[in-house]
Amino acid sequence: MSGGDRNRILNRIEKILNRFNLREKIIGLFLVCVVIPLILFDVIIINRIVDEERAEELYNAQKMTETVENYFDDILKDCQAISASISQNYKIGEALGTAYENGFDYYDKYHQMSENNFFQTLVRYDSTAVKLYTSNDTVVGGGYVGRIDSVEDTTWYKNFKNSDAPFTFVCGYDDSRASTESKRRVYYLSNLKFKNNNYENFIRVDVDYGSVSRGLEHMGFNKTIYVCDGDTILFSNQGNNSKGIPFEEEMTFKDVEYISYPTNLGNINRIVVLSEDKKTYDYLYDNRYLMLIVLAVSVLLPMLLLRIIDHSIVHRIEELNNVFGKQVNDELVPVEDPDGSDEIANLMVNYNRMVEEVNQLIKIVYKDKLREQEANIARKNAELLALHSQINPHFMFNALESIRMHSVIKGEDETAEMVEKLALMERQYVDWGSDMIQVSQEMSSVEAYLLLQKYRFGDKLMYELDVDEECASRLVPKLTIVTFVENACVHGMENKTRECWVFVRVYTKGNDMVIEVEDTGTGMDEEQVAKIVEKSKTIELDDIKNASHVGILNALLRLKMTMGDNYEFDIESEEGIGTIIQIRIPIRQGKEEA
Repeated sequence: MSGGDRNRILNRIEKILNRFNLREKIIGLFLVCVVIPLILFDVIIINRIVDEERAEELYNAQKMTETVENYFDDILKDCQAISASISQNYKIGEALGTAYENGFDYYDKYHQMSENNFFQTLVRYDSTAVKLYTSNDTVVGGGYVGRIDSVEDTTWYKNFKNSDAPFTFVCGYDDSRASTESKRRVYYLSNLKFKNNNYENFIRVDVDYGSVSRGLEHMGFNKTIYVCDGDTILFSNQGNNSKGIPFEEEMTFKDVEYISYPTNLGNINRIVVLSEDKKTYDYLYDNRYLMLIVLAVSVLLPMLLLRIIDHSIVHRIEELNNVFGKQVNDELVPVEDPDGSDEIANLMVNYNRMVEEVNQLIKIVYKDKLREQEANIARKNAELLALHSQINPHFMFNALESIRMHSVIKGEDETAEMVEKLALMERQYVDWGSDMIQVSQEMSSVEAYLLLQKYRFGDKLMYELDVDEECASRLVPKLTIVTFVENACVHGMENKTRECWVFVRVYTKGNDMVIEVEDTGTGMDEEQVAKIVEKSKTIELDDIKNASHVGILNALLRLKMTMGDNYEFDIESEEGIGTIIQIRIPIRQGKEEA
């Protein structure tokens, strides 16, 4: 494949992938690179577990057959030990090899032999019955000794004689026995060679069939085991070993798991172990704890890992996407507490830095411009509200100047001074070239207003003005202080019979310029104070348009327009005592160059 073809294929794959969102891509990558390999790995592990379980069962079956072989081999060895012990006993050989003149001599010898402790030990060994056979025709058959000629026609003897083996070990069925006897027999036949005996002698050791079968059953194997002669079942560990019925013949064994073929146990030539009918899920259930671990590693752990990856990548990108372009109070919203040091965290940090810079620009360019426009609108509306007097300013100033000149000519200096102060104040009201004025200029209007009120109230009105030098050049909204002084005179003194003081103080405290207007007038109740303070926080232009007294509201609105939220307004008042109005303005807001 050429480089161009490879690039085209990669570009096509990339275009297809671009149609999916990031979470779908991560899930797809996770399925292909993690889940599917884990599933394949689990299949391999499960097959390996099943194979190992089956191999272990086969190994256990082999061990079972070895145990059974050893069991019957021990029985055979016990029989051989009995035969070898008798063959080496001189007195037994002598008893069987002597030619007796009569039966009385034999019985004497037989009783001597049978009462011998050694002989008694052998013939009563475990669950066995021992009988000796001899060709000595002077021996009288009976008890532990029999004559060969009495069994020459039996099948078991003929088979023994015709066998070239040194011994015969047989598990057989003898239907010639009485119904009360066990017809299933386990017996051992072997020739006896005595040094002092020239007759033919052999031994037959009968092992109790029921004892042998019970021993097999008590081995506690969890699988079915058959001990067979070819296809004939001689023993089973399932308890179907009735001693009175013929052996069963099973031509074929179903579900055979393992077969051993012993060669030295007489007619026992097959030991068969049947397999359990177990399915794959049975093996898995047997290894359920291992399966739970595999499940946890294959499913739960990948799901947890996917959740962590999703939260680390997709969740944070979604969080960043959600704040893109989002605005609260005309400002962009930053990402809260970006965590980590990867590329996404760096992107969040850079986005927050950009948001901070953009918000700063919005504040400087947009909000300041908006505040300026609102201030201009407020100022224009204040000018319009000032026109409620329906007096033409030019006509009024000319008229006041004519009255003042007439008073000067007539020598009425006090009246001329009052007219001059009134004209000064009116010019302040109608001159809206700028909404901000220096504190010193504002205090000139305050003093002019108080002088006019002094003519009205006489000695009833007393006032004191105190301005720090460093505050004289600070800027405040025009007519702010005058408005509150006017309010103190009009509402604080009109109903007062005794003298009333008005104190105006402008000073610095910390980083603030403090303006205080205090009077000792009639004061206000708590409800009035709370209403004015609350209105100062929410004052709007419509409040002025709809109000009958616009002085204080106008001053509060212009404070809000010019200072924003960077000022504090407070009132303390008590009925019959007086009122203190305090305005705190940050010094940076009141600088002349602001």
